[in-house]
Amino acid sequence: MPRKKGSPNKITGEIKELLADIIHKEHDKMKDALHELNTLDKFKYLQIMCKLLVFVIPKALEEHNITINEPNKKPSWCSDVAPSEESNNE
Repeated sequence: MPRKKGSPNKITGEIKELLADIIHKEHDKMKDALHELNTLDKFKYLQIMCKLLVFVIPKALEEHNITINEPNKKPSWCSDVAPSEESNNE
């Protein structure tokens, strides 16, 4: 029987907890390994750091362009303003 909508997945939660525990225990070794890699091969170090950034920095959302609709009718006060010389030259 499937789980109810919105209820947490027990297996996923257990795996995340296990992985977090492993990472926590290996933190010092990982830090030392990254530091050593930085001194030996900066390019490889930067590649790894870029791959790890997705776990720290949220992914960018798609860009939304907002279009402001121009009014169909010019405002009433617009007819009171004399056109500039620049607009006459066009």
